[in-house]
Amino acid sequence: MTVLFKTYDTFDIKDKDVRECYLLRCRDIALQCGLTCKCHLHGRDTRLYLNGAKQQFVKYYLKTLTCSESIFDGLKRLLYCITW
Repeated sequence: MTVLFKTYDTFDIKDKDVRECYLLRCRDIALQCGLTCKCHLHGRDTRLYLNGAKQQFVKYYLKTLTCSESIFDGLKRLLYCITW
């Protein structure tokens, strides 16, 4: 039996164009990894809700390491996902 996980990514970037660019890029990568996505657009409280299996999340976090403001944030998310 596959265990499904739920989480979200927050895009709290001041510049609207950059924020939307990151959101759309991450959404496309999540869909390629087989995750189910839902977008919530509300100014700086923009979120991408994700559902899927652990293996799909590991793929997603590996592909989005450079989408964070810091590579350390991306590594932290990946390590957190692996230790679920």
